Amino acid sequence: MKITLIEPEYHIEVLVHYVEVLHDLGHVLYVMAKPAMVKELTEWFSDKNNISYFASEDKMDLLCVRQKNIIEASDLVIVTTYFKNIRIVKILSESTKLLLVLHNVRSILDYKYFLSGNMRAVKYMGSHALEIFKDKKRVDYFTTAAQSVHDYARLRYPDIAPKIVGPLNFTYIHRNRSAQSQNAMKRIIVPGSIRASHRDYKVIYEAVTRWYPSLNAKVKMIFLGPAVGNYAQRIKKLFGGLNDDYFDFFFFEEAIPLGEYYDILQTADLAILPLTKSVEHLGGKELQGRTTWAGTLNDVIRYQIPSCIYGDYPLDLKDDLPFKRFADAKTLAEDLIAWQDDKLVFYEPELSLSSFERNRLYKRFGDVINKKALKIVQHNG
Repeated sequence: MKITLIEPEYHIEVLVHYVEVLHDLGHVLYVMAKPAMVKELTEWFSDKNNISYFASEDKMDLLCVRQKNIIEASDLVIVTTYFKNIRIVKILSESTKLLLVLHNVRSILDYKYFLSGNMRAVKYMGSHALEIFKDKKRVDYFTTAAQSVHDYARLRYPDIAPKIVGPLNFTYIHRNRSAQSQNAMKRIIVPGSIRASHRDYKVIYEAVTRWYPSLNAKVKMIFLGPAVGNYAQRIKKLFGGLNDDYFDFFFFEEAIPLGEYYDILQTADLAILPLTKSVEHLGGKELQGRTTWAGTLNDVIRYQIPSCIYGDYPLDLKDDLPFKRFADAKTLAEDLIAWQDDKLVFYEPELSLSSFERNRLYKRFGDVINKKALKIVQHNG
């Protein structure tokens, strides 16, 4: 099949993953994204054929207009981030088959989300705020990043449940736990950009201060994401006050190229994911693990990194996942003390990674693309 992938935002990790999987499945790909993303993609897939790239500094809808013939000649168009760029849908002809990837389910599918006095949302979306709900009839398929989000969306929005396919996860397991790094200095990584709306960094700070008297070796803690903005600088200053012979905190001042991000991530002995229970989005709340899925969770799953995760995060995974939940700063400190002494048990029997296994994920992509999407093309063609 000929497939056009359109990434209007900057979810480079999602686009790289989709290009990899779809190319491996034998499809011809046309990729449209911002120039910086296209540059990264060409580096990732420099040895691959049957991938064409299109980039423009202009708005993505203008790029789509210029490449409309290529898009409409495709058997399927996948918009890998469906958010405020809804005009892309309006540009395409009725015969173009669309699969839209949902990162935030409520803000796309829930009409009431925009009718609850949420003027910030309406202002942000502009005059297109309500068009998004009309577009649902125009879309052939939606997909999500994880099984729990998929299940919630199908249950919560029964009118379009048949259109919600997959899930088409944003990663698969690239490395077994046995390949975990062994650093001379123990290394903890806190992945993700530093944002108060997504992660609670103060619980880490309080845990570290509790752990401090029990430290028996130097620890390097890397905040693997850009420390941009006033909140991020406050967090940087907060942890900077703890630097001494036992702690080495490292922050990045700008966005990290994906390849470098993954390289550093793989050096982790431990990851901490202080994920909030909900995420503020367009003035409303997306529910973590239900209507949205944390990209940093994909990161640690990708490389099977032993991780401490905030206990509130509603995981619906079922067995053998390298996580240890913590409830607050006190329990995280206890976990860190046990971890430094190699006594922390990660593998909780109720958690599972089966949906992230490479073979199963490829089969799911194949089922959705080759069967469901192709069926629509044949039915209408």
